[in-house]
Amino acid sequence: MLRATDQATVLLDARDGERYRGEQELIAPRAGLGPGRLYPGSWSQYSHDPTHPVATGVPPSQVTPTT
Repeated sequence: MLRATDQATVLLDARDGERYRGEQELIAPRAGLGPGRLYPGSWSQYSHDPTHPVATGVPPSQVTPTT
């Protein structure tokens, strides 16, 4: 498992820029899926509306890492 704190780990993404940004997906249309949807507002704008679902749980600072 990669951890964001592993200083010796480098993760490269070799996708084209359009695929990396989600502008073009080659596999989804073949699977019969439509294009992805991106919310144009910010997360704080989305979560400010109480009718929108928001996941809650244990704060990451309280999670005990497993080895």
